[in-house]
Amino acid sequence: GVLRLGFSESYYRRQVTELWVEIVLFTLAILLVAWIGSLVFVGRITRPLAALVEATREIDRGEAHVQVAVRGQDEIATLAASFNQMVARQEDYTRRLEEQAHELERAHGQTKTACRIVREISALQTLDEMGGFLLTELQDTLGCGQMLLLLFNAAKDTLFVLSRQGAR
Repeated sequence: GVLRLGFSESYYRRQVTELWVEIVLFTLAILLVAWIGSLVFVGRITRPLAALVEATREIDRGEAHVQVAVRGQDEIATLAASFNQMVARQEDYTRRLEEQAHELERAHGQTKTACRIVREISALQTLDEMGGFLLTELQDTLGCGQMLLLLFNAAKDTLFVLSRQGAR
């Protein structure tokens, strides 16, 4: 005799389908965890860079004393420390330039005043006129109420005293 035995494939197909679903879900779960981890990692890396970008924008807007927090010992921390040093040097250079500009303005004003005085004195004829003009200018500049000018001649044997009353 011949024995014919039949098995139903539906049970095996269902198990294969369930296995495929489990594999897909497990793979999606792993991908989801990896994706979230990569977002956290990328955020951790790009946050200091974003802080550097924001600091450069603040400097571009003209704000002074911009500093970036230095965390860790990686390349980003080194970059942040270098940025902070650059900003400090820039502030120092700016301060020195402002001081030099102020000094130049003061020297320019003094030079203009000296040139004006020389021009005025060259138009005067007598020592009394020159002395009166110089005393007026110096009193205005120095804020002194009483002033005398003492002058020697080229041989240094004669002393001239210039006052409001004239030269003696």
